Amino acid sequence: MLVLMKKPELIELYIKIGNDYKLPVMLSKNILNDDLQKTIDERLNKFESLLDNVFIVTSEQYFAIGLENYYKSVLQSLPAGLSLLGIHCLR
Repeated sequence: MLVLMKKPELIELYIKIGNDYKLPVMLSKNILNDDLQKTIDERLNKFESLLDNVFIVTSEQYFAIGLENYYKSVLQSLPAGLSLLGIHCLR
């Protein structure tokens, strides 16, 4: 999903596919630069909204603190708003 955040054309395609299939468009304000935010604001209709935050553990965080500590940290400091927490189920 983070690859989409690099090019406005990919974001536009993602929004179009979401609209075509009536699926939520899960884009986050916390990982967009101003130019991409402008592109998204122009493309979203009045019924769509962006996530305020997306939390997905990176490989660096996984190896540094582990999944359990990462998820505890996120949940303990979860800001107000609409957030997506990507859960990785591992044995």
